[in-house]
Amino acid sequence: MRRSYAKFLLFFVLFTVICLIRQNTWVIDLDNWVYSKAMELSASRPWLKFWYGFTLIGNGQTVYSCFAAYIIHASFYLKNTRVLLFGLISAPFLVVNILFKHWFALIRPVSLAPFYPELTTYTFPSGHAFNAAILFFLLPYLVHQTYSSHAMFSSYLKRTFLVMIAMIAMSRVFLGVHWFSDVVGGSVLGLLVGMLLLAGFQRYVKQ
Repeated sequence: MRRSYAKFLLFFVLFTVICLIRQNTWVIDLDNWVYSKAMELSASRPWLKFWYGFTLIGNGQTVYSCFAAYIIHASFYLKNTRVLLFGLISAPFLVVNILFKHWFALIRPVSLAPFYPELTTYTFPSGHAFNAAILFFLLPYLVHQTYSSHAMFSSYLKRTFLVMIAMIAMSRVFLGVHWFSDVVGGSVLGLLVGMLLLAGFQRYVKQ
């Protein structure tokens, strides 16, 4: 339990630091440098299509659908009404990144993939990175705790899903819709929310 609190505190401090330095000159310069390199690589349409496939996994519809499917199925599987209550309580946390977007009100990059629609929302933190971090952080734990999967299977899922979080975050930069600091901030915030939801699940659903 203490280890979980330590991890949560670490990511909380990390996200706070990212928020504080997000508009510093050296962070903006780093963002511009990473973005310019990404745009050089993104001159190829097949390359962009590859990243577009990953970015679709991190959209809100995918995350909400996965959580809704899990909650409905687990409610019948566990025959526990607390799962439904957990789902209702969790829902507002899945959109907390929107509050930060409007708080910072930072503008997105101007270069876009040629087939990607123009986005009018703010840029920090990345919603796709946030969604992916929550979804792929929670899934291996929920699968293991709900369905008593083998520990090795859960470990394999964790490694695979960490890669998915990174790939979805990277896709946002290569598609030209986010700065590097946006996806780092979104991923860290998503992990924070994921830890919070996992703690609630373990305490109130699995007790």
